[in-house]
Amino acid sequence: MKTHFTMNQGLIFILLILCSWKLNAQDAHFSQFYTTPLLVNPGLTGHIEGKYRINVNYKRQWTGITSSGVYNTPALSFDLNLKTKKESRHSFGLGISAINDLSSSDNKLTNLTIMLSGAGHFNIDKNEKHFISIGLNGGFTNRRFKTQDMLFASQFDGEILNADRSSGETFENTSRNNVETRAGLIYALYPSAKTHIKMGLALMHLVKIKENITDDPLVENRPYRFSANAEMYHSINPKIAIQPYVLFMRQAKAMEIAGGANVHFVFGFDHSFFIGGGYRVNDAAVATMGVDFKNMRIGLSYDVTTSQLGNVTRGKGDFEISFQYIGLSKEDTKPILPALRYF
Repeated sequence: MKTHFTMNQGLIFILLILCSWKLNAQDAHFSQFYTTPLLVNPGLTGHIEGKYRINVNYKRQWTGITSSGVYNTPALSFDLNLKTKKESRHSFGLGISAINDLSSSDNKLTNLTIMLSGAGHFNIDKNEKHFISIGLNGGFTNRRFKTQDMLFASQFDGEILNADRSSGETFENTSRNNVETRAGLIYALYPSAKTHIKMGLALMHLVKIKENITDDPLVENRPYRFSANAEMYHSINPKIAIQPYVLFMRQAKAMEIAGGANVHFVFGFDHSFFIGGGYRVNDAAVATMGVDFKNMRIGLSYDVTTSQLGNVTRGKGDFEISFQYIGLSKEDTKPILPALRYF
């Protein structure tokens, strides 16, 4: 029996996901997570409407607490799509990504993660409308902190934290390297030239490690992190398109769900302007805007805290910028793999 997946059914599917999970959010990740494909799901490596892709992201978080932000997080990724044969309907992706999470203005705590990625994209029907992608990430993380100028409770002299008073703390090690591994699965559906859909599952931290810098035997292993993502891109008419998206993550007892949509207004040839918004449950509302110019995309977003943390941030939000460039192949006149450009 044949089934037909319509645009309305796809929108209802994503909206049901958004409404069915009533979960508390973790600390903020990238609000424009759909522009960090290799961080969201390894199966998206090389899943490109073109030959190669460069993504650059930067977020400054909680500037209401400190003017320079409590967290500053840059990320960079590069991936490309390869074919084994010109006539093949299958392809492979290779990529590399890096993210550096810097806490406080003088970067007392830093978390650097660098990973290599690989994925296979397999067409499961003759009409090139259904694809299954399987991907793996592997690399390392480095966590380190600075003890310089740090103050401890033992330095409290009854009135203030006194830097001249000995803390009694000693650290044999202020840096630790660990292995990082992730696996992901993506299902991509192209029911028509106007509608593209992607849905994925990923499991992160496959190798059990201890994330502590000290050698405290009581510290538990880092728990697995599970994530699910979905996105649709639908052209309502030649001038307007809508892009709903959702991301769910769970690690131990912490959960996060984020979702929203962008509306694209097309003008000229291969140019568009988009505006949109999203929401991280019990955390923040997000306003987004940006432009697409030929093979480039620039996005800006601003988070407004909706949790009790807003009392501390004094109403100031978080700023985020994303940049994407997609390089086209000189040999191919059409995309190697039908795919959303902006996932």
